[in-house]
Amino acid sequence: MLIDGRIGEAEAGGAEEPGSKYERMYQKVVEDSAKLVVEWQGCGFVHGVLNTDNMSILSLTIDYGPFGFLERFNVNYTPNTTDVPGYRYAYKNQPQIVLWNLAQLGSALAMREVLQRGDEALTLGVDGGAEAE
Repeated sequence: MLIDGRIGEAEAGGAEEPGSKYERMYQKVVEDSAKLVVEWQGCGFVHGVLNTDNMSILSLTIDYGPFGFLERFNVNYTPNTTDVPGYRYAYKNQPQIVLWNLAQLGSALAMREVLQRGDEALTLGVDGGAEAE
């Protein structure tokens, strides 16, 4: 699975950090995505459709349909003509959009952790009950 590959990449070449493998992988995705958006802001790149489904746990983005570059500095520049200039997909909003998208990924990973722990707890509870009899 893709997540297992990313986990392996995040953990390669170093001492094991505290936290679960999903927490460590998420930290790597956050760091790499932050570096990516910094590079975009530095060269005036505007993605144009920075939805959650256009970001990847590989810290890459896809679907560059209405992307653009600042020809002159304008924080409200929006290459996506379906968006209001200065609104969601504007140059100035990219860091916050990436942060929001990463929060959605974090929420999904946290739910996975909760569900896994819940399954383990349920299994342990059933096994424990059987052993007690």
